[in-house]
Amino acid sequence: MKLVLVMASATSAALGCGSGAGPRATPAVTTTQGATLFEFHSGAWLNLHHVLWGQALQRRHDAGGRDATMGLDDVNPAELDDASARTWRQAIDFYAATYADRNFTFDDAMADLNTRIAAVDDQADVRRSQLPPELAEILAQTMPIYRAHWWPAHDRGNRAWVDEATGYVAQHGAELSRELARAYHSAWPRVALRVDVTRYASWSGAYTTLEPDHLTIDSSDPRNRGPNALECVLHEASHAIVRPLRDSLDREGQAQGKASDDLWHAVLFYTTGYLVQRRIGPDYVPYAYKYGLYTRGAWPSYLAALEHQWTPYLDGKKPFDAAVHDLVAAIP
Repeated sequence: MKLVLVMASATSAALGCGSGAGPRATPAVTTTQGATLFEFHSGAWLNLHHVLWGQALQRRHDAGGRDATMGLDDVNPAELDDASARTWRQAIDFYAATYADRNFTFDDAMADLNTRIAAVDDQADVRRSQLPPELAEILAQTMPIYRAHWWPAHDRGNRAWVDEATGYVAQHGAELSRELARAYHSAWPRVALRVDVTRYASWSGAYTTLEPDHLTIDSSDPRNRGPNALECVLHEASHAIVRPLRDSLDREGQAQGKASDDLWHAVLFYTTGYLVQRRIGPDYVPYAYKYGLYTRGAWPSYLAALEHQWTPYLDGKKPFDAAVHDLVAAIP
């Protein structure tokens, strides 16, 4: 997934409907100049994969602090006939034993699996894909059940979320993508970033994997709705360009004898939220403020440093190197 700088107002292309065997048309947010910001997808196979993973987490009571049933309350195996319910339970058994203890973000094999399943899109026979044979067989057996009972509603919800998100991206994405690239001393990727929209993503509601860059966003998570959808997409996209800033923070931390594993992520949250608020208006509450991220762990001290040392840089009143130095100096 790659993202391109755009210079003109954007229009959203229609999402391909259809739950049949053929591949989906690629929905995208494009400019009148033809540059593409994002490619949004609502694919049945990847949605099924996340639903099974989420229900496996629910069974193991291991949802990372977030209710694993959020967005999955309608997926009720009790509605199924005996044979279908048995097949569905066997799939959950497989996911609980194989994937429930693994993380999409920090497990390279899981990230690769996510990319491979997304590539299958809506092809009819997942058994012909490059997936592990046992997983492909589980997905093939459960897909008819998923399509018959839950996928149509999930797909409609995904496409409704895309409609909402693309409205904000079309209005604000071009300028914000430029501002974020400047803020991180980076370059925005030159091809469209792939965004897969799923009924369930993870306890966090969204995640990004790299090489290739791939965003996965939960359409049912209320934290991702309204203008928060814009911040969510841009936050996840920022993971693909934040490396120069992260390296600068690491070097400055070493020079000052300070170590922090997550300061860069706090900066990413703050930067995206601040720029979106500046663009939309003061009534917008950035995600990390709204959902209490700055009340946890070391983040209260990060927030004070960000507000006093990083904001002047974002406002063009302090150079990058000085802002990085002062930010690191301000944290305990």
